[in-house]
Amino acid sequence: MGAAVTTALDRASVESWGWRLAFVLGLAVGAMGLVIRRHLADDRLAPGGLPPAVSPVRDAFRTEWRLILRIIARNAAGAIAFYMCFVYVTTYLRNIDHIQASTALDINTIAICALLLLMTPAGMLSDRVGRRPVLLGATAGIFFWRGRCFG
Repeated sequence: MGAAVTTALDRASVESWGWRLAFVLGLAVGAMGLVIRRHLADDRLAPGGLPPAVSPVRDAFRTEWRLILRIIARNAAGAIAFYMCFVYVTTYLRNIDHIQASTALDINTIAICALLLLMTPAGMLSDRVGRRPVLLGATAGIFFWRGRCFG
């Protein structure tokens, strides 16, 4: 969306009103999600055929907090790497390397497309060897890449 806006509009238009287009699109996506959710039947049952818990999130944090912390820790490196590669890098390219915003966002779009193409083979690999080795290997790769680039 950012690449399309900065490519289609001049800088003054982007700064005055064009930046709002992403939020308008977000409102449309949110409204569609709300419509879909409202038309779904609530057929969840707790174990034993009981109605769902009044506060399943509170129950999960009370009973499974160790597992939740482990999941957060395992995903932290990937979340940080995603932020650095797909959010921060466009700002870096614009402010430090003085690349035009539209070019920086085009680079970002190409990188996201490459990520999308690699997701299926990565999923197939995790089906073959397991989720944990793939996640640990990806995390090790992130730290190796970071050390080579910034070390």
